Amino acid sequence: MNRTIFFLAFTICCVIAVFFLPAIPQDAAYHRFADNRTFFNIPNFYNVISNIPFIIIGFVGLIHFFKTETLTFATLARVTLFAGVMLIGFGSGYYHWQPSNFSLVWDRIPMAIVFMSFFSIVIGAYINPKWGRVILIPFIMLGIGSVLRWYASEQAGHGDLRLYVLVQFYPMLAIPLIVFLFPASRRMRLEMVTLIVLYAVAKLVAYKDQEIFQTLTISGHSLKHLFAAGAVLMMLQMTAPLRKSTLKFPSQQF
Repeated sequence: MNRTIFFLAFTICCVIAVFFLPAIPQDAAYHRFADNRTFFNIPNFYNVISNIPFIIIGFVGLIHFFKTETLTFATLARVTLFAGVMLIGFGSGYYHWQPSNFSLVWDRIPMAIVFMSFFSIVIGAYINPKWGRVILIPFIMLGIGSVLRWYASEQAGHGDLRLYVLVQFYPMLAIPLIVFLFPASRRMRLEMVTLIVLYAVAKLVAYKDQEIFQTLTISGHSLKHLFAAGAVLMMLQMTAPLRKSTLKFPSQQF
């Protein structure tokens, strides 16, 4: 079967599967974290400051980009990716300072931007460069819209996270599939595996928030931010300009 057709079929199946699920409301317990200590008048201190790596990584990425490259439609996805990473630091820091559904909006919007930007870069590099450019803005709008739709549904009393779940988790399934389905260097595949492992560990330590806090006196959620920052750093490494020579465009052969 043609690889592109297989990938499109996988995408359709994911979309259908998500919307066959019942509505998913936001769990109120999501806002309760194991480490709620206050230092220097900053509530949830470690959960707040552990977002600083995102700000640093995104800021350095933007500075390096504008020193070495020109902003064009073709490079817009990388700028959006760097900006999104930096905004994750601010948005997540704000959310953890004052956890609520409202502040969570400002945590999730930058994450949606990063997921969609990285996804469009991978689509452009491995499937079709034009596709990557065309889907960028609509996908970012979809990502932001998924967060706003969830928040509006919570305000209306019938919270539904399904669209946001699709925006967050579909790229994390689709991107590895693309890298292993289409021709890619061994190094790129190793980096993809590393990214997936870091992301999975970030999710795991967040799930074990309380247990880790009782053992290490630093919470699992704070560690989640550090592992997620490592995953983001790997993501940026995979999209660095110096890697362009290693990327192939298999769709051009079809």
